[in-house]
Amino acid sequence: HGHMRRSLQCDPEPTAPLAPLASGETPELMGCLRLLAHAWRHPGLRGVLCGRYLPHQLSGLLQVVTVPSEALAPHAAWCEARLEELVAAEEVLPLLEALSALLRLPSAPPWLRAAVAARLSQCMMRPGGVASLVLCLHARGGEAPEAQPAVEELTVRLLRSVPAAGG
Repeated sequence: HGHMRRSLQCDPEPTAPLAPLASGETPELMGCLRLLAHAWRHPGLRGVLCGRYLPHQLSGLLQVVTVPSEALAPHAAWCEARLEELVAAEEVLPLLEALSALLRLPSAPPWLRAAVAARLSQCMMRPGGVASLVLCLHARGGEAPEAQPAVEELTVRLLRSVPAAGG
């Protein structure tokens, strides 16, 4: 977990402390992404991994496909395919929550915000996408009663902007 977080340009857990690296140890993003993809296929692990690591996995995958890096360029096609797989197959609500969590990070760079927005649009076009986003917005707004009017206004604007066949 720490190896992956160290290699992310935008860490979904910026306040969680990281143990120091051992001498000669380096952060390893691709190894962590491939391990998560492999473990994700195990039904017993998937629920635990989704709840804890989906924002990390999305951040890492988006970093590889969006931020130019000579070292990571050979892995961009695999990361793009993995992103497409997650966006197409993962349950919509956890996916929207993970993407929203990345957008809410104060440290999220512009490239990540743009990449997340594009993936959110893809999620919205899936069956149940709009309904899941409304649930996500209301759950987040439910924490503070003063936020409820803003959440309701955003929900109405969102519903008005989605094509009739979109959700």
